[in-house]
Formats: sequence, C-alpha cells, structure tokens
Amino acid sequence: MNEDGEELAYMEVVEYVRVGAQLIFEEMKVAKT
Repeated sequence: MNEDGEELAYMEVVEYVRVGAQLIFEEMKVAKT
C-alpha cells in the first residue's frame, strides 16, 4: 500500500467535505434571514 497516496486521498476527501459543509451552512444562514 502507498501511504502517501492514501494520505493525499484522505486529505482530498476531508477538504471536499469541509467545503461542502461550509456551503450548506451558508445556504442555511441565508435561508433563515
């Protein structure tokens, strides 16, 4: 197994989830006001 590749993939997933959550949070904040 390639540890560097795994770590890179993990970081990509974490970044993707973080951005997605931030977008959803912004949408909710806008919808409330």
